[in-house]
Parts: sequence; structure tokens; C-alpha cells
Amino acid sequence: VETDGEEPKASGEGLAGGEVVAARAGEDFPELGVSAAFLRRFVAGREEELVGRTTAEVCEALVKPVTGASSAAELAAGEEGGSMLAGVATAFVSHAWRYTFLDLVGTLLELGEEDCFFWIDIFSVPQNASVDRQQDWWSTTFRDAVGRIGRTVLVLSSVAKSRTTYQGVVPVGNTLNLYDRLEAREAAFQEALLDDFDSIANSLAGVDVRMAEAHHAADREMILNAVEAAEGGSHGINETVLANLRSWLVESGRKALSDLPEEERAVSELQNHLAVLLNDLGMLAEAHELIREAVTARNVIFGEDDPRTLAVRNQLAILLQAQGKVKEAALLFQEVLGGMKTHFGDKDPQTLGLMNNLAILLGVLNEPVQAEALQREALVGKREQLGDTHQETLDSLINLGTLLWRQGRLPEAEQLMREALTGARKEMSGSHPTILSCLFNLANVLKAQDKPQEAESHYREVLAGRREQLGNSHPDTLAALLNLAGLLSDQDKLEEAEFLCHEAVVGGREQLGERHPDTLNALAMMANILRAQGKREEAEALYREALAGRRKELGDTHADTLDLV
Repeated sequence: VETDGEEPKASGEGLAGGEVVAARAGEDFPELGVSAAFLRRFVAGREEELVGRTTAEVCEALVKPVTGASSAAELAAGEEGGSMLAGVATAFVSHAWRYTFLDLVGTLLELGEEDCFFWIDIFSVPQNASVDRQQDWWSTTFRDAVGRIGRTVLVLSSVAKSRTTYQGVVPVGNTLNLYDRLEAREAAFQEALLDDFDSIANSLAGVDVRMAEAHHAADREMILNAVEAAEGGSHGINETVLANLRSWLVESGRKALSDLPEEERAVSELQNHLAVLLNDLGMLAEAHELIREAVTARNVIFGEDDPRTLAVRNQLAILLQAQGKVKEAALLFQEVLGGMKTHFGDKDPQTLGLMNNLAILLGVLNEPVQAEALQREALVGKREQLGDTHQETLDSLINLGTLLWRQGRLPEAEQLMREALTGARKEMSGSHPTILSCLFNLANVLKAQDKPQEAESHYREVLAGRREQLGNSHPDTLAALLNLAGLLSDQDKLEEAEFLCHEAVVGGREQLGERHPDTLNALAMMANILRAQGKREEAEALYREALAGRRKELGDTHADTLDLV
């Protein structure tokens, strides 16, 4: 994948006879890379000496003593036939000096690119003559040179726990592709996918550019500042990387699943875990197919009420809910709940979690009495089994409070929301997502009780926290913007309300789409705010756009559509 920049030179245009070519991005940038042939020659005969050594150790022991004031690439270019060993770099290799050197070389050789010249620090830079660079050199000359090379190969360390020799390669550009480079450990990684898929998925989900390290603190600060200044900031980069890692994991899971014998496939936990990941990624049709296959097979092999069958039936219910098939999902949840109670009892965490999910669906189906009974039963069980401030208990407090809020039972809802917030602050700190969720829901209840000052304070804290944690364009941030704007509008603070609502409209169009319900809600609110300020023509245009969108998405007789007629 080529990055933006000048077209890289053809891979065969190396340096012959020590010819010097000026660096394209600054005369002091070492532009030579080394070929696969060079890497093989360097390793040949030194295998035992190289085993277990890091790149940094190899540099000190084997590169510096023989290169003098030159780089290894420059010396190679000056040899007879040097054009086959070194030339103007066509791929910049990003790696960590603490990686095992043979793993780094082996990963690059697996690419099978004989005509490529890899810019690798240990060989491309004169190690004995290297000096500490000023920060502006790294942020200008070095950055521009890397961009003009046109391609970056990023070598990654293990993503499967206890498999330290795993290497991945990511060409970094407008699109990221992750290639599986498992060397001799491929079989072990396939085994990990089968046995511990969730751990691998959770490890990948923890990727956060803000936790990245660098050899020098100043380098780290410079890089993170550049990241935050880029469009989308750290959140945008995290989302891009995570999306591509998940796509790679899906492909790896599919391959591992397809390699299983047919009689093992449907009863494998991998099939269930892969379906969950596909569901999270919105690939509902494929997820549905996998889960249906698993349910059918397990019904036959284990029976409908076996715990192994109940687990996949539960996942099927979750998938049906995600597809909007609420009634079908609720019926299946009820069946699974009966089986879970029989096998594990009323107070088992899995049973309590199912109660919570079913209660939410019953609330959606306008069956508040049954929903409340289940929510209260789940809450009592979680208090008893997990404690008052456990994450699951806090979630039940919020869910029950939300149900009561929607029924207009505001004092009871407020009490539950305050308890949840107190518990969250006790167990967590800062802008933890659970704290923000508690604040957001409490603010909704306070707003409904006409307590605008405290509600506003909480909404502002939520907005600041979500900007920090999720970025300005995340759907949860946009929801916080819209709620605060609505509250300010109710208090006739129209100028700030308009500013915030405009941000929500722009973000909704870009992130959610023109016809998304949240975008249409933002348009309608913006129209109300503009009308309140006497800006009737602007308001009318937005009203018409919101009405057209709701007619198309919800129909002519939906309550939200009629509200704009």
C-alpha cells in the first residue's frame, strides 16, 4: 500500500560502484536500503551467533565494528555487484530495536520481494557516526523522506499471548492490510484461535496509540502531538487500526474454522466466538449463518437444554435483537433463561445477565411490569453475588433506573441513578465510561424533573469526558452534544445551544449519515433553536430536510414524522 508522496524509484535502480545520489528529502538523510540478498548474506554463517540477540545487540556486536564512518548499505553498494545488495530505499521498515534480529529478518524475507530495498536503521544509517538529531529534523527531514520512499512496512510483535516469535507486517497507507507471518508458530497460533479466541480479540481491542512507547521521551511527545493534530486525533487512529486488526482476526478465524473437520466445526467454541465478533462488526448475515449452524448441530448432539447448546442459543437471541427481530429474540431469551435457571440456578451470573437482557427487550415491547420484575430480580441477585459496586450491579441500577424514568417514576429513577454514580466513582476514576454513563442517565432524569442546573453540570462533564476518550465525532459524543444543546435551548441559552447543535448536525452527517435517526433529531432540534431566534428561513429549510428524512426512514404516520408536519 503506497503512502502519499513522490513516486518511489524503480526497485532495480540501485547504486553501482559506490555512486553517491543526493537524498531526495534532505542531503543528510541516508537514503540507501538493503535487499533480501543482502539480508541473507549477512545472516549466512552467523546463525548461531545471532540466535536470541536483539537488533540493538547485533548492531553493537556485528555492525559497528566493521562499518567505520559509513553505513552497511553504503559499503555494500560500493562492492562489485553492489547494485544487487543496496539501492535507493523503496520500503521503510519500522520496528523495535528490542525485537529479536532473526525474527525481523525472517519476517522481511517472507515477503518474497527480491527487488525491494528495505530502509532498516541498523544498515541504512552510519551507526558509528550517528548523532542525536534535533526534534525538528525528525519532524521535517526524516518525516518527508519516509513519505517519499512511498511505502512503510511495520513489523509487529506478538498478538497471541506466549507466542513471542509472531511477526506481522502492515504496509501503512490510506488502507491497512495485516498479513499473517507466523513462521514456525502458525500451527500454535491456529491452536490459540481455537482455544483462546476471546483473549486474542480482547488483546487487540486494547490497542491505544496513547499507550505507545518510544526510546526517547522527546520522541514520544513529538509523535503523540502529531497524532493529536491529525484529523481524528488518537481516537481516529485507534479506530482505523482496531478495524483492520479485527478484519484480520475475522479472516484468521474463518481460515481456522474451515480447516476443522465437519463434525467438529459446529461444536467448536471458535464458531461461536467468531459469530460474536462478526455481529460486533455488523456482519449480521454471516454471523446468523454460523450461529444457526451451531444451534442445529448442538441441538442434535447435546440436546436443547444442554449448557453448551444454551450458550449458542443465547448468542442467537442477541443476534436477533441486533437485527431488530425483538419479539423473536425475547421468546428465545425466555426459553434460554428457563434452561439456565434449571442448570445453574437463579443467582448464577450467566442467569442474571440473561434476566437483564430479557428485561430490556420486554421494555422495548412495552411490557413494563414484566420488565421491572426481571430487572429487580437481577439487581437483587447481582447485589448478593457480586456486591453493590460491581460493574454488572451498576449496569442493573442504570437499566432499572432508565425503565422507571421512561415510565415517569422520576424520584425512584433518580435514587437509583445516584446510587449507580456513587458506586462508579468509588470503583473508578476520571472519565471512565461507566462514570460517564451514570452521569448522562442521571442528567436525563434531572432534566425531566426540571432541575436544569445540576443536569447541565453533568451533561458538560459527560461531553468533556467523551471528547477526551472517544473524540469529537463519536456517536456517543454527538449524543452528549445534542442533550446539552437541548437543555440550553430550554433555558433560552440559544447562542451556545445553536453552536453545540450545529456541531452535532455536522458530526451526524459525517459519521452517521444524512438519514440516521440521530442526524434527523439534530436537524429538528437545530430548526427549533433557529426558529426561537427568529431565523425562520434557515429553520424552515432544516425542518423540511428533517421531515423528508423521517418520511423516508419512519413512514408518514410515525409519531416523530407527524411531530414535524
